[in-house]
Amino acid sequence: MKALGWTGNMCDLCYQSYIFDWSRRFMRIINMAVGVCFTKLEIWFLLVPFICAGLQKCVNGSERITYNMLSQSSDTVSVSWENCSYMTLNSTVLHLGDPLSATCQLKSEGCTFDYRTNATSIVWRMNGEEVPGNQYRALNDRMSTVFIPWFNRSKGNLTCHLWYNNSWLLLQWAEVRAGFPPVRPRLSSCISHWTSFLTQSMICNWDSGPETYLETNFTLYISEMIGNCSVRYLDPRNCTTNKTKNSCMVLVSNLASYHDIWVTATNELGSETSSHMCLDGMLIVKFKAPRIIAVKPDTQQNDCLLGQWEMPFEMVTHSKAAFEIQYKPLYEDKWTQVPLTVINSTFFKLCNLLPYTEYQLKIRCKQKTEISPWSEWSNENTGITSECAPAQKLQIWRNIEAFNGNGTRRVHLMWKPLEKSAANGKILGYRIQLHEPGIQVYNTSDLEYSFHLPDGNYKIEVAAYNSVGASPEAQVIIPSSNELDNIEPMRLYNILLYPLIDGLPGVSTSTQAYSKEGAPQRSPEIRTKQIWKTKVQLEWEELPVDDRNGFIRNYTILYKNKNGKMNSVALNGSIQDYILAGLTANTEYEVNLMVSTNGGSTIGSNLTITTKMFDDGEVEAFLMVTLLFALLTVLTFIAVCIYQRHRLKKHFWPNIPDPANSTLAQWMPKKLTEDVKELKEELSPKTQIQVVHYGSLTKANVDSTNYCWMQEIKHGQYPKPEGNGLNEVNSSTTQSLQVHNSLQNVSGLQEGFQTHYIVLEYNGMNIDVPLMLNVRENVGANIKLSLEDQISELFICSTSCQ
Repeated sequence: MKALGWTGNMCDLCYQSYIFDWSRRFMRIINMAVGVCFTKLEIWFLLVPFICAGLQKCVNGSERITYNMLSQSSDTVSVSWENCSYMTLNSTVLHLGDPLSATCQLKSEGCTFDYRTNATSIVWRMNGEEVPGNQYRALNDRMSTVFIPWFNRSKGNLTCHLWYNNSWLLLQWAEVRAGFPPVRPRLSSCISHWTSFLTQSMICNWDSGPETYLETNFTLYISEMIGNCSVRYLDPRNCTTNKTKNSCMVLVSNLASYHDIWVTATNELGSETSSHMCLDGMLIVKFKAPRIIAVKPDTQQNDCLLGQWEMPFEMVTHSKAAFEIQYKPLYEDKWTQVPLTVINSTFFKLCNLLPYTEYQLKIRCKQKTEISPWSEWSNENTGITSECAPAQKLQIWRNIEAFNGNGTRRVHLMWKPLEKSAANGKILGYRIQLHEPGIQVYNTSDLEYSFHLPDGNYKIEVAAYNSVGASPEAQVIIPSSNELDNIEPMRLYNILLYPLIDGLPGVSTSTQAYSKEGAPQRSPEIRTKQIWKTKVQLEWEELPVDDRNGFIRNYTILYKNKNGKMNSVALNGSIQDYILAGLTANTEYEVNLMVSTNGGSTIGSNLTITTKMFDDGEVEAFLMVTLLFALLTVLTFIAVCIYQRHRLKKHFWPNIPDPANSTLAQWMPKKLTEDVKELKEELSPKTQIQVVHYGSLTKANVDSTNYCWMQEIKHGQYPKPEGNGLNEVNSSTTQSLQVHNSLQNVSGLQEGFQTHYIVLEYNGMNIDVPLMLNVRENVGANIKLSLEDQISELFICSTSCQ
């Protein structure tokens, strides 16, 4: 409605036509009623409430429509026409950060505008603030458009205004909201309630995710299933809530079955559904809180309480339930929570408590499954444990007065009451035993007692008792008069000082003291704990009190080697071990320990130690480095041998000529050769190529015609040919023989042999022929070359050919 025609002039219409129309109707009703049964005054009294209600409604509507019709410089006024404009938006609900676009168009039908009024006079505002001018423009005389590239508000009121008659006229307005679509909710837990056999329900909680800034509704669906959520039995039931509450309750018909559970989040930008959860309704039943009826002490164990309780309605048997209990002393704040084992469906037992202490406790229960929820805590109840004998001695002191005329002196004893935690019950009194030649027993309920005793040594023991037993006895010695000042030197005394406050003892303060200190009776025995190459760790035990003769102030370590001077290190009296550093490796030292008090010093016996030559790990490290160096050396030697294997082979294992590979094996008499040649000529046509070696020259002959000359290899180098090249005589012939001058790796030839490479040019085709010659022997070699369909025979001699 807001974007489709609510305009500013409607307010005028509300004030003028609406009120006027009602006024006329009211007047007609008044005139008609005057003559019937009411006067005009009575009629006005009857109609005043209705008139006020109508006016209030009109005013409220006007305020809602014109709440943002303020201009920056003047008040907004309205005109007398209606429906003269309309607004369109790309969307009234946006994704936060998306652009917003809108148009505001003036209508010409039924509306009268000044000839100067057009869309260029339209101004856009957001929440009363003018939109920057570069974000809106006039498309034509009647339409203006606005484009906000980044709408980053969760809510905004967009308005378009027209400058008319020297004031701003509100044309249209629309509310724009922005936010995010919901994320996928996550079910966290579900519990079921079994109020009665007819009332059963399930409540689920979920994580709704981050804020969407839009109204988002969550709908919980629960459907009863057959089997382990394999077949749906009933249509899902549901409940709906908004984002302010992340749980709701659904009534179900039968908890004793499986249920398929899911939740859906929906707002104006989208919808998301959680993953489904399959639960047995009976396994997630939340019991009602159990009720504690009474708590009493256990007469068999004074650190236990027995409680009487009542099972909740849903619990079939206590044996299939788990229990927890919280308890604390009545006047303390911190609760202790532990598992509780119930005895039966009526009683439970709680132990390991303090005796004669009042406790406050409460319990809760659940099924023995991990997913079952705990019940609420029960009502709180209190109980007091049984008494037991006091566990602590009394703190007691004495006051000895001077002798009176009867030769006796008054001995006054005082003590503090036990703390409640140590009394373990109600203290009924105090038992006092005076040891003379016999034993005298006295009882009192006071915190003091006096004796009048003659001179002598006495021992007095005092104990507190309750209904169960007595505390350990506190002992005090009353010395004779001649022993009162007999305080021994070099003996440690504990001094306790009790302040008296209104005749009662306060908190004591204690200290230790010697009347006179002396040198210790002996020095502690020193021993080595660990030895290194340049240091040693020493340790010793604390001296017994009887051997100290005073307070230990410091220890001094004295050490020297056989040829060196004495060195010392002073240590605090609270230290019992020390690492002596800066020593020489593999050296013998003599070590002494001197202990000192304010009364003197005592040196102990010698301790002889020898430092190590190497620290732990140094020998292993040296061996490891040596092994790695040896391994590296071996690997290097193997690599060199592999790289120089030819040279080593030539030096240690020279080549021996193999007679089977000698060219002599292919030699035959000249006569036999000619016969073979004649035989071959009969078999196939051939061309005879004869190469004759003359010193440094080798001549080739083909069918008694000389073609070229060539030079042999000397020391792996090819001499440059003399003359004009290779071809001589009958150079027009297509057959020639020449030395191949691209031989490589000559250094790898066997000793005594040279290799000739000969290129035979035959019918335009080159053929490379490698020849290895033994220059030390007059040996010939025949090589046959297949040249297309002819057989060419090449015969080479080292010196000359016959």
